[in-house]
Amino acid sequence: NWVLAQTLPARPFASVAALVHALTAIVSRADAAQQMALIGAYAASADQAMQAALAHLQTMGAATAEQATQIHAQREAYAVRFGSPYVVALPGPRGTGLGVRAIADTWARRLRSHPDAERAEALRHVHRLAELHLHAQFSQAASLGRATWDGIEALSQFSEAPAGDVR
Repeated sequence: NWVLAQTLPARPFASVAALVHALTAIVSRADAAQQMALIGAYAASADQAMQAALAHLQTMGAATAEQATQIHAQREAYAVRFGSPYVVALPGPRGTGLGVRAIADTWARRLRSHPDAERAEALRHVHRLAELHLHAQFSQAASLGRATWDGIEALSQFSEAPAGDVR
């Protein structure tokens, strides 16, 4: 993998977070074609994971047939618009998993994106998947990230308008 080949000479890394940061920096400096190739490499497995997760949610009664149909339609529209399958980090920002509603809402929002903005968003999800994989490989939890997320979530109650309130 070209990302790893360009990152490894900077060893040793002080932490998994430092390794993730170095990998992310290499990808950000890559040209659009290299970035799209990386997204494409993740997209096939991400698409399979999405389909498996949706089937599982339907089996458990957490997703309706209508929601599944909507997500499949969005999946096809995404492929037509952007030329590749959708990449989403299904574990979500906290690692607890995205629900059907969050997946559908994210997809609908991303379908309206400019291709450059969507490439950046897809790369954020690729980075998140890589980060989760590395944390699992090194048996580390991202406790500082969770604490940061909790703090930002608490702060947002003072800085964001309530849902549906457009100011």
